[in-house]
Amino acid sequence: APIKKRVDGITADIVICGDLLEDSRDSKSGTFMTAKARIKKFWLMQIYRPQRNKQYAALQDKSILKVANSTHMRQIVESKHNQKAIIAIGGVDTEFFYPKPERAEISVLTYKLKSKMPSGVVFKQCELRSIDDSVSQVELRQRYWDSAIFVNLERADYYGWCNPVAEAMACGRACISVDAPHVKDLVISNKTGLITNPTAEDVSKKLQL
Repeated sequence: APIKKRVDGITADIVICGDLLEDSRDSKSGTFMTAKARIKKFWLMQIYRPQRNKQYAALQDKSILKVANSTHMRQIVESKHNQKAIIAIGGVDTEFFYPKPERAEISVLTYKLKSKMPSGVVFKQCELRSIDDSVSQVELRQRYWDSAIFVNLERADYYGWCNPVAEAMACGRACISVDAPHVKDLVISNKTGLITNPTAEDVSKKLQL
């Protein structure tokens, strides 16, 4: 039963909590820790550093079932927190993110690219664009559709799952990504995508393949 508001002594068969524990200022996390339930599941999507007190408390509580949203997140829980976790791979809404019928022009959508591509190296018809976390879902989907290739250069290791890569794949776009822990369930080198070094020069070489 999802917890929508703070209720002391809440009782349910199953209580699931995810991001509510990431912010120690959120009073809802107290409800999860004190709730009376047959099964408590803590769904982990990311672990911040330094550790938040309430998130850490849930991780250390052996009575709570830890559910990791990726292979990488399970490894974090087991190696750094000495707790067992099961995997429930993350996903995207495929009724919203889906391939556009018509073929996109050759253009490249980049994420977390901090340097400019070398001039004269990338295909002339490629139009480099970038996305950030402030883009709406509708605009984000349109940017995927308007591009033929998605390049991910995000390397944060506290995320369990890389939404932009999963969304781009759901939209039928070819993906190039750095070898980051949170994309290992998605980008398999030379099978589901290409792995690149986080430099503009190496990305440009991969684009020419």
